[in-house]
Amino acid sequence: MFDSHDRRRLRVFLFALFLAVAITPAGASDHADPMWLRDMNSDLTGLFVFARENRLVAVIGLHRALRSGPPYDLVGRRYRLFFDLHSPVRFDEPQDVLRYGGTVVDPAGIAPDVSLSFTLDDDARLAGHEVEGLSDTRGLRLWAGLRDDPFILPRFFGTNVIAIVAEIPFDAFPGAPRTFLAWATAERDGRQVDHVGRANRTMLPRFELLNTLPPSEHVAALRARHEHPGLIEDLERVFVSPLFAMRRYDLAPDVLIFDRDRPPGYPNGRRLEDDVADLSCRLGDCLLWELSFVDSAAWPRPRRNDKPFLNDFPYLAEPWPPSAAPPQPALTLRSRLLLGALALGLLFFYALPWWLYLRARRAAAGARG
Repeated sequence: MFDSHDRRRLRVFLFALFLAVAITPAGASDHADPMWLRDMNSDLTGLFVFARENRLVAVIGLHRALRSGPPYDLVGRRYRLFFDLHSPVRFDEPQDVLRYGGTVVDPAGIAPDVSLSFTLDDDARLAGHEVEGLSDTRGLRLWAGLRDDPFILPRFFGTNVIAIVAEIPFDAFPGAPRTFLAWATAERDGRQVDHVGRANRTMLPRFELLNTLPPSEHVAALRARHEHPGLIEDLERVFVSPLFAMRRYDLAPDVLIFDRDRPPGYPNGRRLEDDVADLSCRLGDCLLWELSFVDSAAWPRPRRNDKPFLNDFPYLAEPWPPSAAPPQPALTLRSRLLLGALALGLLFFYALPWWLYLRARRAAAGARG
């Protein structure tokens, strides 16, 4: 019979098989999440917030690994940018400052004071917008279109995103705030399907549940999942712990903190040139950093974007021309055959007792008749 080590390996393998069937077809995970989202036109790839003199600049990226030109399927979707100006943020906890840019004192009290809503046409141009909460919109600058993907990761070099850029004078925000909480969402048919706040957060598999929730509910949802996991969550955290197990520092809302009085750069906001894969890995989340080596043979790993950024609005680099997608990794024929055989074996293993039971019942019924 199997010893304990063999049984554990078998359990891990069977759960890996479950993941391969249930999760992998949905795609790789902000830059690429939610894992179940098949509509790439609703996929948020990142949020950048930084200052340019007396203006705040926010950049939202959409549609990962884009290689084709327009038209796209963007009608019926809405993209929203939010700013909370009232929530107090502390800067006396060094780990929170390094990881999140600060500590939100009351996560449940997060709510937007300023919101910008955008719709795009199928050529990725701005079709309409709505602004709520700004005291003055005369200096507001908006832009949307195709741009080089600014994410510093070899997997997305040579590809584009659909970008939405907003440049807002600081004096247009009511109350002269010094600290901003920012996040963005994507909606389809009036339903939120994606969320992005701090870089390298909701793209991590253990934060998948945050994508459809407002930030005010994030901490409670994470705590509930940690303390009372469902069956799938329990299997994930036990057998795939590096990807799904909660960390002690996870109980924080997924918002991007930007404070004008602190040094700029991730995690205090996010500049286009910030290498978030390296910066976040230093604090415990290394999935992106490791992917840098999976996708590139370059040494040392690339730490700059594959195109220079612009000095002026809209700041993102010019887009790449259309190109063919490279071949995707695929299981070998031998592995596919083995998985098929295993699936058939499992089906037979579970179906045989029912077949024998039903056959016995028919035989008994025939004998009585």
